[in-house]
Amino acid sequence: MPIHVVLVSQEPLANGIPVVMERPKAVVTVCSDMAIKKGFDRKLIHFLEKKQIAFRREDKAPDATILDVCVWASDLLNRLEKDFPEEEIILNLTGGNKIMSLGFWEAFKGRALRIIYTDTAHDCIEILAERSGTPPHPIPMGNVLDIPDYLSIQGLDYTGAASDSQEWVKKAVLRTSLTHFLAVRAPDLKGFYSTLDGMAGQNEGTFTKIPAGIWVSALDRIVGAGLAHWKHGIREITFSSQESAHYLGGGWLEEYAYIEARKAGFHDVRSNVKVQSFSDTTPVNNELDVVICHRNRLFILECKTGRLEGNSETKANDIAYKSEVLRQAVGGRFAGTFILSAQETPHGLRERAKSMGITLVGPEELSDLGPILKYSLDRAS
Repeated sequence: MPIHVVLVSQEPLANGIPVVMERPKAVVTVCSDMAIKKGFDRKLIHFLEKKQIAFRREDKAPDATILDVCVWASDLLNRLEKDFPEEEIILNLTGGNKIMSLGFWEAFKGRALRIIYTDTAHDCIEILAERSGTPPHPIPMGNVLDIPDYLSIQGLDYTGAASDSQEWVKKAVLRTSLTHFLAVRAPDLKGFYSTLDGMAGQNEGTFTKIPAGIWVSALDRIVGAGLAHWKHGIREITFSSQESAHYLGGGWLEEYAYIEARKAGFHDVRSNVKVQSFSDTTPVNNELDVVICHRNRLFILECKTGRLEGNSETKANDIAYKSEVLRQAVGGRFAGTFILSAQETPHGLRERAKSMGITLVGPEELSDLGPILKYSLDRAS
């Protein structure tokens, strides 16, 4: 088993992916004072601890003056060869600045088994040099990371998901027909979702008028699925359980997104993902509606069934801003965000989302969610 020497990067994926692929005996993290000051090391250390991979810190690496870097790197290599006489050494040059990369290259070339670079943009590990002299060929990454791994690399703790439960998955599959109906008929069910959402907290409610038309078709399916008690010609409705109320109050869109993403064949898909981060020492808990990890990239799907109108400019900016903050905090630079809405989306939100790289899927597009996800994720990957 080799020893990985890693120049710690601002983007922890570049450091973590080769570690997952090769599972080295130990990882040596090389950090300059500036990298430590900016906290670049914290996420990688968190990940290594979670994966129970041994690591050794080598801090205070010089990041200026090529001669200083070469001397420091050579001294490090001498110590590693002495401490690990039976293990080969692999140098990951993805992090650090250019002077550090050049200095470590000079010190390690010809002595390290290989020198690598993580090319996340092209899903491969570039072999920059082989001690054997063999012509280098890039190593495809494949689907290396699942959702817990990805979150861990970002310095977060995965604490579970509703879809981890086989019972949850079974219920979602059994009511796929109803879920599909609610999604594809979204353009015709204006007001229906908001009405049910308003009732869900009380487990019962009264329609302002006797349901008619497409509302009746929807209610018949809901009753047929055993989720509520309602009869033709009356305004009162009672939900069968709190779980049924949650589903009808908006959970159906999360299930729809989960099912469509699973059908599209993505590597890891989970619903109602619980994530824990830390502000100083205080745990901060978040829940993500649907999360996809595919080809080592994370995609967050936010599901909204309530009305998005109102002060459209203010609300649009607020929704888009929160989505972008969430993407940066949870997924980092290479993550993507989708906002799925069962209600009409204001022009301001559409424009704002487009400018921020957020994919907005409105009620007219929900029926094509699977192909939209596949097209978007293939492009992103």
